[in-house]
Amino acid sequence: MGLFSFLARLRGRSHDAGAAASAAGARTLHEDFEDVVRGRTAVLLSPQRIVPPAQPTPTPARSVDLGDGVGFELGIVGEASYDVEIRRIAGPPQTEGTSVEFTVTLLPEPTNQYDPNAVVVLSDRSKPIGYLSREHAVEYGSVFTLLSANSQVAQCRAKMFGGTKAKPNIGVWLDIEPVEELLARLTNDPPMPTKSGVAAGGLGVQLARLDLAGVDTLSVDDWEADRWTIADGPERAVTITLKSWQHFEPDLPTPKSWDQRFYNEMTPVHVMRVLCRYVKLRTPAKKAEELWRAIDVAYHRRDQAPETRVFAELLMERFARHHRETDGRPKTYVWQAKLLEERQCWDEAAAVLQQAIALGIDDGTSRGFSGRLGTLHKKAKRACAGTSPSPP
Repeated sequence: MGLFSFLARLRGRSHDAGAAASAAGARTLHEDFEDVVRGRTAVLLSPQRIVPPAQPTPTPARSVDLGDGVGFELGIVGEASYDVEIRRIAGPPQTEGTSVEFTVTLLPEPTNQYDPNAVVVLSDRSKPIGYLSREHAVEYGSVFTLLSANSQVAQCRAKMFGGTKAKPNIGVWLDIEPVEELLARLTNDPPMPTKSGVAAGGLGVQLARLDLAGVDTLSVDDWEADRWTIADGPERAVTITLKSWQHFEPDLPTPKSWDQRFYNEMTPVHVMRVLCRYVKLRTPAKKAEELWRAIDVAYHRRDQAPETRVFAELLMERFARHHRETDGRPKTYVWQAKLLEERQCWDEAAAVLQQAIALGIDDGTSRGFSGRLGTLHKKAKRACAGTSPSPP
């Protein structure tokens, strides 16, 4: 049998099989073969035998901004280990330091060999620039769990501070909402009303209260409140209004250093959040560090309103009572004595300086605390004699 006769007979059998298959609604191998020859595979190939099953297209992760635009109140750790990437973002060194704002990505690292709760902070090139502290990583763990379940990635604004001769290292601070508000926003649940309610001062004037001696006394941090009462136990409290100070007030000089920029950019809302974290923390060293951040701002703002001075004194007194034994930084003695001196409480100011001398605290000056005590005695004598002390 010749080749052409064989192909003709094969075509006849295929035609008969094809008719039966067509009646049954299926395609034959011969039909598929003809389609391949005629270049119609894209349309007519049998999907049952040739086309692989379609794979589902993965849904890309959607980024979620964790910030609220109030301020950069959460500092990260470990920046020194990623100095190259941080310097790239900061750009050329500036005389007054850097204050670059940029966007970062926060990514949990459950396989981290040192801390399974670790959260790495990534730059725009997906390179690490630091980590959340252990306490903050645990505090925001529920937020990252929720984002992961929804295939979402956390992002927020960040800002660099430092890069000067006095502070050559560059620190990074993040703009992140408190955990309670973030969870409410991400789950589309409205936050619960604050326990403090509405103050008697008028409609829409809300008063939030935080007791530094309590344990997480704000179940929901009401950052829309116009006033906050900060208490240290039942005996001492001060009320701070929202407009006690604001960003870069007109009467303030143009900031010339990293410190001045940092203090000017911290609003009362920012400080209240720092104090809320202070109440929640349990590690003494971390509590002292968080409280000192609030003191640092309140002390530099003490002349802006009578209430801010009382606020600074309340925070300083709490630090002296509860944290000075384990965190005896010289500024705690210098600033507390200064606050007392400004109220002409000469004996109390002298007692603070004498305590520093007895403990051998070094303030970094040539005269030390003994020199400060001598200057204080001279000012006290002039004040008691009715003459104003000479300007420094």
